[in-house]
This record gives sequence, C-alpha cells and structure tokens, in this order.
Amino acid sequence: MTKLDRLKKAISYLKGNDTIFNQKDIVEKMSVNKSSVSSALKGNEKYLTDSFLMKFCNTFNLINYNWLITGKGSMLVETLSSENDFPVLSKDGVSFSIKEVALFVVENIKHFMKVVIFSNLIEIKVKDKFIKILEDKLNKKE
Repeated sequence: MTKLDRLKKAISYLKGNDTIFNQKDIVEKMSVNKSSVSSALKGNEKYLTDSFLMKFCNTFNLINYNWLITGKGSMLVETLSSENDFPVLSKDGVSFSIKEVALFVVENIKHFMKVVIFSNLIEIKVKDKFIKILEDKLNKKE
C-alpha cells in the first residue's frame, strides 16, 4: 500500500466516523489551499510530502503518522492497552503522558492556586489597590 493509498484509507475512516464529510472539510481543518489537498490526493509527490502528512496527522490526531508514512503499525493512534498506559500529549516534538501532566499539576497545585487567586484579584478590579499596597511596602523598605 502506498502513502497515497494510506492517506485515502485514513480519509475514508474520518468520513466514516463523521470527523469530515468532504475535501473542503480537510482544507478548512488543515488550513491549507484547496489545490494542495487536491494535488496530494491525486498522488502528486510535490504535494504529498511528509510535512503535508504530518500536518494531516496533527490536524486529525486519530491517525498514526508512522503508519501513514511507512505503513507500519496501526492506522489509528494506539489506544490504552492497560490501566498503566496513558495517552500522550504532543506538541512541536515534545511529548508528555497524561499521567506526567496530572502529576505535575498535583505537585504544583499551590502554585496554580496562587495564579488563580491573583488573576481573580485582577478580574475584580482591585489591581490598582493591590499595586498601591505593593508600592507602599516597597517604599517603606527603602
């Protein structure tokens, strides 16, 4: 099976689960030119590039990039195989498991609460009073 065949199979899958309905949906969701998608789907190697396929997988994150490029593995991103496995969040080549993110939040909850409290102070328009108090405290130290 070629890259083009795999791309078409992935698109059929996405249509089957109502993620997309037509080529226009692909264009809009990927934020690319209609001609780029059309040319890629015709097998034009100038458009059916690894970077195009990566953007496709980043846009439709159910599709396994490695499978789309090489044909190895499963078409869909692996699902949880045991309760010890966690899905992975990935952005710009940096990946974290959901478990890692959850543990980070738990370990830093006090910091996050301070951020929330501070932003709430600002939202209720006490920013000016807050800054005045800080300035007064700083002036007393000098």
